[in-house]
Amino acid sequence: MLLWAALALGLPAGGLAQEPASPTASVGGSLSAAFHAAWSQQPEQRAAAERDRANRAAERAAERWTAEPPALEAQHTRGRSAAQAQEWELGVVVPLWLPRERERTARKAQAAARWTLTQRKRAEWELAGRVREAWWAVQRSQADLALQRDRLDAAARLAADMERRARAGDLAQSDVHQAWMAKAQAQAAVKQAEAELSAVHTSWAELVPALSPPAGTEDGVLVTEPVPQPMDTEPDAGYRHPMRAEALERAEAARKALELAQVQSRANPELSLGAVREREGPGEPGRTSWRAALRWPLGQGAAHEARVATASAEWIEAQAAAELVLRRTAADAAQAKARLDAARAQLATAEQRAHWAQELRGFVDKAYRFGEADAPSRLRVEQEAVEARRALMRARLDVGAAISQWRQSLGLLMD
Repeated sequence: MLLWAALALGLPAGGLAQEPASPTASVGGSLSAAFHAAWSQQPEQRAAAERDRANRAAERAAERWTAEPPALEAQHTRGRSAAQAQEWELGVVVPLWLPRERERTARKAQAAARWTLTQRKRAEWELAGRVREAWWAVQRSQADLALQRDRLDAAARLAADMERRARAGDLAQSDVHQAWMAKAQAQAAVKQAEAELSAVHTSWAELVPALSPPAGTEDGVLVTEPVPQPMDTEPDAGYRHPMRAEALERAEAARKALELAQVQSRANPELSLGAVREREGPGEPGRTSWRAALRWPLGQGAAHEARVATASAEWIEAQAAAELVLRRTAADAAQAKARLDAARAQLATAEQRAHWAQELRGFVDKAYRFGEADAPSRLRVEQEAVEARRALMRARLDVGAAISQWRQSLGLLMD
């Protein structure tokens, strides 16, 4: 555990610190597998096939030649007695499209299908953000627990050494008590880190029940996502962002709905075609006649105006929302890039601090063994070295998390 913790922090198991490597290892299939496992449990994914089927059916319905399926009419009329006339009528009623209604209905169905697809992509992107947050929460908790256990082990060794030297008369008992206090503090920190790790494991299991939480790599290399490519940060790349694409498709679907509402100024006309069979009485020859009729509804006036106004308001609202989304995603990407730059600067500072703290620890430890440094100084330097290593660990994790946040702000999913 000590060796793993030292490697994870970029420090040797003993002696002076080496120059830590930058966190550039790719997540490979681990984070991607976690995302796909979580996505398979989402309601949007489970209902995706049926929504696609509904969209295809709506598109096919818009391609038919009639506004609604034809209806069959049948009617029989006779007098009060069998000697009176009888009449049989059989016909079909065909609802007709209004001018330009069929074309605009098809366009609306296509726009609605595209909007449904982008809604699903946005749900994927939002889930990717939650998986990334859970991923780095586990990484932070695991690294913190490893560091706290390393701290406890070092405190226990130091306390045992001080006890031995106190029995030999080289140290005062008060120094031993300080070492015991440091050891107890380290034990409490380990318990706290274990509780935090258990909590993040529970959150991970809720989000990704099919996969176990990520574990630290055996070689101690920090696992991060790849840095976005220049093509992902170009100005027009924002239009590929799932949130932006969903807002644009929503506005387009609203525009198609407005165009359709504008031509639906009345109910659909109906064409009736039928045959009438008449017989005046018993023994009389029947006569057949053909009937054709066109029913053309009058305009709906205020009702049509209300529908058009409602559709127009939805279109204006969707357009305004798309503009806000574009500005917000651009600002989020700029902020995420700034956070990454700041995290990298903090990492460089933390690397220097850890390097000098580890060197100072070595100097003071050597002086302490030769009796040239007192126990409080040794404890203080040990604490400073632990804090420096913890700051380095967090700085490295912050860089990896900032890369993930930058990718998230650019709308990039896991590879």
